[in-house]
Amino acid sequence: DDKLCAHYSSKPKLSEGQSLKNSGVAITKETKHASMIMILTTIPYFLIQVPAFFIKGDTSAEIAQGEKIWACLAFIICISGFVWYLGIHVQASKEDEEKFHRMEKIKDLLTSGKVSLTGALCNVVETFDGGDGSNIATNGGGYDAINNGG
Repeated sequence: DDKLCAHYSSKPKLSEGQSLKNSGVAITKETKHASMIMILTTIPYFLIQVPAFFIKGDTSAEIAQGEKIWACLAFIICISGFVWYLGIHVQASKEDEEKFHRMEKIKDLLTSGKVSLTGALCNVVETFDGGDGSNIATNGGGYDAINNGG
C-alpha cells in the first residue's frame, strides 16, 4: 500500500536555500521570443470564439452564416502565422549554419597554429564580460533578472 501513497515531502524539488522567487526559467531573448509566439497563436482562437458569443440565430445555419467570415479570417491568420513561424525557423537554421561554419574555420585556424586559443575565444570573453566592463555573471543576469525586473 506504500506505493499508492504520494510522498510529496520526501524528496524536495528545490535545492537547499532556494525558493520559488529564485528558481524557474531564466529570462532570455529566446524565452521572450517564444512567449510572444505563444501569445500570438491565441489570436485565431479568440477571433472565432468572441464573435460566437455575440452571434444569435434561430437555426444553426443562421449562426454558421454569421461565423463564416470570422472562421475564414482566423484560417487566413493561421496559415499566415504558420508561414511566418516556418520563416523564423529557417532564419534560425541559417544563423546556426553560419555559426557552425565559423566554428569550423576557427578549429582549422587553431589546428594549423595560425591563431591562438586566446584569439579564438576573444569574442566569447567579451560577451561574458559584457563588452562594456560589466560582468554578466554579476550584473543581474539569469534568475536575478526576474527579481530585479531585468
